[in-house]
Amino acid sequence: MNTLAALDYRDELVLDDPEVERFLDELLREGTMVSLVLYSLTDEVAFTDSQGSDVLIKHVYGWFIEDGTVRPVRAGEAFDIGCVDPDTGEPVPPEPGVHYEDAWPLVLHDESSS
Repeated sequence: MNTLAALDYRDELVLDDPEVERFLDELLREGTMVSLVLYSLTDEVAFTDSQGSDVLIKHVYGWFIEDGTVRPVRAGEAFDIGCVDPDTGEPVPPEPGVHYEDAWPLVLHDESSS
């Protein structure tokens, strides 16, 4: 499931689709393992494709969330996850212009406690 997300002025995660937010909340309440991936586009050009369009550099960060615990994903682990075909488990080449980065610590909080 893909959705747009942003950090608001309070550094809180805001999702563009209320249904996705409810779904994520439900998974977290159940203790289901959730992976959160953030793609951040830059204005830096990685390369120009065959049609003459600039392809921007994309930074990728990831987190695993389970039982209320958030674990940032290191760049190497994100690379390993992102460069495997999910259906076959076979390695695939990295997407051009993608830079896998170390994620930073996140803290989950219950809105009722804020």
